[in-house]
Amino acid sequence: MKQRPFEIIYENDDYIVINKKAGILSIPDRYHDDKINIFTLLKQYRDPIFSVHRLDKETSGTMVYAKHEEAHKYLSEQFESRKVAKKYLAIVQGNPVNDSDEIITNVASSLTQKNKMVVSNKGKEAITRYNVVERFKNNALLEVSILTGRQHQIRVHLSYIGHPLAVDSKYGNKSKLYAYEIKQSKYNYSKERDPRPLISRHALHAEKLKFKDKISGESKEFISPLPKDMKAVLNQLRKWSSLI
Repeated sequence: MKQRPFEIIYENDDYIVINKKAGILSIPDRYHDDKINIFTLLKQYRDPIFSVHRLDKETSGTMVYAKHEEAHKYLSEQFESRKVAKKYLAIVQGNPVNDSDEIITNVASSLTQKNKMVVSNKGKEAITRYNVVERFKNNALLEVSILTGRQHQIRVHLSYIGHPLAVDSKYGNKSKLYAYEIKQSKYNYSKERDPRPLISRHALHAEKLKFKDKISGESKEFISPLPKDMKAVLNQLRKWSSLI
């Protein structure tokens, strides 16, 4: 049996919290509804199911889906009123000057490039905060929190300040990251076979999600551990690019 692309972290009568793997859509594609996505897979497990928020296809991590209309309304209202704490881990290019900062801009759809967002005065307000967790020679690990939920928000904002994700072909300049790039050494390999990349998707993981449970009234925090590919990148950075 093929391993499913998500893990159920927690479930009650109102919602399901999952850890989404990278490479799968959160909800059905607008133009190609036959593409595999978490929403459709969950409906096979529990129907009805309601989408509350989403993650980009190549972003891994914590998500919540509602199991009935009332729960959907309650959770959606928390997201819209900015009462949900969303924290991500991001490996970026370069080192931000400040150990922590807040990025506030308007974000809108690009008029020239399909499915791309840009900083624009005509867009909607987007607020992103970050803290530097660890610094390396040419990269940094950031903890990022978002107060708004604009499409591609973190990727747009990190690129805007000059520190795009270590891997992000749309808002950065890399589609893959190899160990030899971190080592900054030449890598001899067969012409017929390229070296295997450490990571070939967005270097972004939705680590934590915190919201208020309607029944108990308690704040619930759910955590998805860092996936293997991002761990592999950090291991190489710590080994070859440490500032200490």
